Amino acid sequence: MKRLKRFVLSAVFTAMLMLPATAFAEEATITIFHTNDVHGRFIESSSAIGIDTVAAIRKTTDNA
Repeated sequence: MKRLKRFVLSAVFTAMLMLPATAFAEEATITIFHTNDVHGRFIESSSAIGIDTVAAIRKTTDNA
């Protein structure tokens, strides 16, 4: 019974701590880019994009 009381109290306190955080939460869109196998290619070639292309895409995309 003592364990159940502790569990219920901790659940209530956790919920109380989470309420203010969810009340002021804002929705945001984040864009995540993933590239595989760049291997130090700084300049774009016919077979792969380079880091310069990735940087240009990142600069023109909001919240990237």
